[in-house]
Amino acid sequence: MRSDKEINKFVKRASAKTKEEALEFISKINTQIKQGIFFYWAITEKNNDKMVGSICLWNFSEDRKKAEVGYDLNPNFQGKGIMNESLKTIIQFGFEKLNLNLIEAYTNSENENSKKLLEKK
Repeated sequence: MRSDKEINKFVKRASAKTKEEALEFISKINTQIKQGIFFYWAITEKNNDKMVGSICLWNFSEDRKKAEVGYDLNPNFQGKGIMNESLKTIIQFGFEKLNLNLIEAYTNSENENSKKLLEKK
């Protein structure tokens, strides 16, 4: 997903150019999850283990009362309510389980789909 140009067109991050870079990213994510730096989930369709997107809570404030949500979704799965359901679940997790006071989201001003999603929340 990190090497897909369509998925990354609104995100300022380096794309994985090789399998090794992708595996290095996965290793880094797993380490930071274990350290409690952030929470990161794979998004799948119901009854299917294939990853179609991801969502995370990260960039926590020092007092751990504020976090940022980040997400991406394969374009073939957009418009099906998958990210809406995922975002709703993560927001609930953040407020109820992590006792956050604020969850922020930032999106590219040209990413109309993401803006509409966030406006619903």
